Amino acid sequence: MMANAMGSCPAAAVTSRSMRMSRAIPRSTPPRPRRQRAPPPGASAGSGGGGRGGNGSPEPKKAAVFDGAYGPWSMEPADYAEVWGYRACLAASALCGAGAAAEMLLLSPSAPQLPPQLPPVPLDALLAGGALPLGAGLILIHVYVTPLKRFVQLLWLLGAGGALAIRLGGEEAVLVHAAAHPWPDVLLLGPLAAAAAGVAVKEGFCFRRPEAAALALALPALCLTHLLSAAWRPASAAVPLLGAAAALAALALALGKAGQPAEGDVGDKSVFEFRKLSGEAQAGALARLRAADDAALRGEAAALARERAAAAAAAAAGGEAGGEAAAAGAEDARAGGRGGGGGGGSAR
Repeated sequence: MMANAMGSCPAAAVTSRSMRMSRAIPRSTPPRPRRQRAPPPGASAGSGGGGRGGNGSPEPKKAAVFDGAYGPWSMEPADYAEVWGYRACLAASALCGAGAAAEMLLLSPSAPQLPPQLPPVPLDALLAGGALPLGAGLILIHVYVTPLKRFVQLLWLLGAGGALAIRLGGEEAVLVHAAAHPWPDVLLLGPLAAAAAGVAVKEGFCFRRPEAAALALALPALCLTHLLSAAWRPASAAVPLLGAAAALAALALALGKAGQPAEGDVGDKSVFEFRKLSGEAQAGALARLRAADDAALRGEAAALARERAAAAAAAAAGGEAGGEAAAAGAEDARAGGRGGGGGGGSAR
């Protein structure tokens, strides 16, 4: 569906050569911190000890700096707030979706009844609890290509409007009505499922998460199978299984994101910052980046030339030393031969 353009897939730590060749959307490998030069010996000797300031207090921890396609960048408190807000939205949506799926399974005739002291949560409340955080997450999500992000948000709006239309048009809960009327309810709710599948595609492509791939496949399969059941009743047997699979995959995806580095959800922040600039400012930034890339290339070429010269000098020095050693060995052999000949003459 969306490949590299879909997600703010974590951007690569781009080398000077690759930046010089292309300034398009970064590759989808996790961002890596820039290499820091080691401080010179004794640099902190007069500062009250290593890692402490002049008054002996600990130095503040510096934020990691990442190499982006348009320059270095680092995480700020607002970035962490957006990332954890996005993850909280995914978790809330997944929990409510799983609750709705479980309740729909319990509503089937063959399911065991809940005890009286455990009344079911209203299905419409669970649907709203899953849809609203999903919509908020689609605002916080980082996507390089803005039209794609707007398209997924439009799908969410269409699906939310379809759910509202179903609720206003009948007395039953939206999901109960959709279960009994595959046509046209699937068409009304389908865009909401497509929006969730879009998030799953982004997560699966950027982070190679198998549960994201499972969710991206289960949601369309659920909608199509339920739609097919309107004409072919045996297909309805697969609908609960697909719903349960989608719910479990969504839970696994949302819970698994808690352990991911926050910068992964941001992607390459330099891309977003670059796109905020005006056309003239973008041209100036690109000119500076090209100049820096050319300087880096010249520095790399000079360093390579120095390494080759040092290696040639070392080889030449080794060859001269070997030649001198060989000459000395030959001289010793001749001297030994003369000494052996003199000894033989005295014996005669």
